[in-house]
Amino acid sequence: MVTTRRVLGIADAGDSTHFGTDDVDFINLLLTGSDQSSTASVDMATTWKFRNQRAKHANPGNTFNYIVNTSAITADRNVSYPLLLADDTYLFQNASQSALAYDNFPSVSKEGTFDVLGSNTAALDGSLTGYTITGAGSITSVYDTAEGMTLACATTATANLNAGLVSPSAGVGMGRRLTNMRMKARMKVDSTTSCRLYMGFTSQAALPISDTPLANTDSGAIVGFRSTDANYTILWNNGGGAPGVGVTGLAKDANFHTWEIKFLAGSDILISRDGNLVSTISAAGNIPATTTNLFFNCVAQTTTTTARTLTIRYIEGEADR
Repeated sequence: MVTTRRVLGIADAGDSTHFGTDDVDFINLLLTGSDQSSTASVDMATTWKFRNQRAKHANPGNTFNYIVNTSAITADRNVSYPLLLADDTYLFQNASQSALAYDNFPSVSKEGTFDVLGSNTAALDGSLTGYTITGAGSITSVYDTAEGMTLACATTATANLNAGLVSPSAGVGMGRRLTNMRMKARMKVDSTTSCRLYMGFTSQAALPISDTPLANTDSGAIVGFRSTDANYTILWNNGGGAPGVGVTGLAKDANFHTWEIKFLAGSDILISRDGNLVSTISAAGNIPATTTNLFFNCVAQTTTTTARTLTIRYIEGEADR
């Protein structure tokens, strides 16, 4: 029930030491749903708490509401909004979506997934069709009690071998930064010694098996570690000189992590680990041009005659077109 509050309308602004009726009228108008278009806006800088079903968003006619229902959480939880570069719309799971996916309309959105099967294989579809799952030693389905079914790609005891997902060298790659490409992979390597780990994009049709995955004339963005790195490292370049190198401060390890590289067509590259933003590479920081074709890889590489295994839970990605 909305309580009608008295609005005097006497036009008394008060002075430096006294409230006037204008001050009281403003508060009463604010609390009774009156049109405040002719008054100052309200800017809240204190914490307001709305109890369950108490926050309502009315329709334009003020006849029905969206009512915010909360769950029985047992601790505070943050709900984070993404960084939007243009107006956007919420997506809800039971509502018809205007953003069509790969299976519905390929010219609108491209998607690709690496889905682990229990038969020593993974199903590759969408934009990952045609990729190669490589492991010179073995490719084995492994059930992990925390992760579920995974695929372990092992090398032999030979230096300079790839294990994991390798891009096809034919064609012009997966896409371009222009199309807002995003790739996410959850994986781990069995050991960080005698090993390199690379996940990301390069303009090279074949990712080099070396400590220089991006040369001076290459374009791309890669996260992982070289044989000389103590921490997870980010490499990027636009083909115009030495690549940029960013140390994340996160020690390399043999644990499962979810890494994501997101290209924002008009601006930056965002690198995240386990849902947390690790680095933002500025558009002014020698990142690939929007016109450069890029190939995606997710591999562990041997550096000595010690075999290594890259275990992948999933890989997924998408692009605007």
